[in-house]
Amino acid sequence: MVSIVSKELHFDEELKKKIEFICDFCNTKPTIINGYIKNIKRTNLVYTNDTQ
Repeated sequence: MVSIVSKELHFDEELKKKIEFICDFCNTKPTIINGYIKNIKRTNLVYTNDTQ
């Protein structure tokens, strides 16, 4: 039987700060979007999808 697990991805505040620091250095504006990851149990298949 196939079992699909869906989990919401969250970015840690420390990781967001590091990304923003790197983007400030490169004069760019980051767009960080929380999304979902779907994992099929007993396989290495993973599907990601943003919330838009």
